[in-house]
Amino acid sequence: MTREEINLLFPPSYGGNAQISDLRLALTHLVSEGALGLEFFSVPDIATRDNLDPDPGDICRVLDFNGEPATFIFTNDGWQLLLVGDGNVSSVYPKWTDLFLINMTSEMNRTVNLTEDIVNHEHVFVFLNGLLCKEEEYSINFEDNKIIFEGDTILKGDEVQVKYSYTE
Repeated sequence: MTREEINLLFPPSYGGNAQISDLRLALTHLVSEGALGLEFFSVPDIATRDNLDPDPGDICRVLDFNGEPATFIFTNDGWQLLLVGDGNVSSVYPKWTDLFLINMTSEMNRTVNLTEDIVNHEHVFVFLNGLLCKEEEYSINFEDNKIIFEGDTILKGDEVQVKYSYTE
């Protein structure tokens, strides 16, 4: 899907939960049509979630997680928390999003420098042209607040977005 097609489905003027809701609807439709190999589960508790047989990338919404709903994604490391409650990851740290348009210099260095001091035990999401990057496509240098891409992952003209928690 091209950037123009994504913008037609999810206009940049959208914000927050509207984008999440629309994306959930679109992905649910694609899965029901067999266009994606992902599964979406909705279960009443963590024990039921842990008894599922998921593949990496599968999503599970637990209906009651400490009194609030929660959404998890299955990775090679097991279930990872994505969202709690109304879509906000619970954290005492503020959230930040950096947007980078890759130019010749950053392409040669394969590195983007984050604006804020990243918290190393919180979630970090790296998107390349709107798609979530796999963990093996990049590494994080917490000491220098950098995302370092592997090989030829990023090219001139790409858009990189990094969502993370930071220390004040």
